[in-house]
Amino acid sequence: MSFSFTAHNIFFNDRILLSAKVREARFIVAISEFSKQFLLRLVPGAGLAGKIHIVHCGLSPEEFVPSPRPRNDTPRILFVAQLSERKGAPVLVQACRVLTGRGVAFRCTIVGDGPQRPLLEQLIEQHGLQERVELAGALPQERVRKYLERADLFVLPCITARDGDMDGIPVSLMEAMAMEIPVVSTTVSGIPELIENEQSGLLVAEKDVTALADGLQRLLADEARRVRLGKAGRQKIIREFNVHQNADPLAMLFESYLTEPETS
Repeated sequence: MSFSFTAHNIFFNDRILLSAKVREARFIVAISEFSKQFLLRLVPGAGLAGKIHIVHCGLSPEEFVPSPRPRNDTPRILFVAQLSERKGAPVLVQACRVLTGRGVAFRCTIVGDGPQRPLLEQLIEQHGLQERVELAGALPQERVRKYLERADLFVLPCITARDGDMDGIPVSLMEAMAMEIPVVSTTVSGIPELIENEQSGLLVAEKDVTALADGLQRLLADEARRVRLGKAGRQKIIREFNVHQNADPLAMLFESYLTEPETS
């Protein structure tokens, strides 16, 4: 029986099993150029490039319409993700420590739960950040939306975990961009295909606390840049990460393979 699959969360999969699936699949949908190149390196010399097709994940832009943003007395930084190693929340807390030491005014809210919460609690207490950094826990989508509507910046400092796990292209970044919230992330995996540095957001090197703090400080001090990056981010989503547009190439891909005879 022939099959296809979408290469989404592939970086922590059983490499032997994944290699076999790549060889045997009729075709493969990769969510990013980075994922495609990862698969080609995983199974080199097998002539696979022609059967790996890139179709970005996406969302419905009309479900994430920008709302009038309140002028916060203290700028608000928002992080929304599971508190797993690859999301990089401890790097954000350390960057908040640096910003506090520089006298930068801000409030940071970390929404989500997971195995790194005890570490974050420890870091916040160790550096006296209780008045600056809030751990809001896991929240329903409607409450997350309220935080998004009030945020001045959205930050997701993704990293490559010690076991090699990493993000693909995080949907939470897409949601923030669709709402015209300026985003800051890292150069990990396929994220640079979503965020063009200094055009639709800011990118810094992974695990670089100082670089992250510098980027946040620049944006916190420059409202015009925040507005420009936020608007450009939404246009990027509409053009390239729009689920309505991206569904058509995927449907055409399935149709082409269904009408094409299999080769043994």
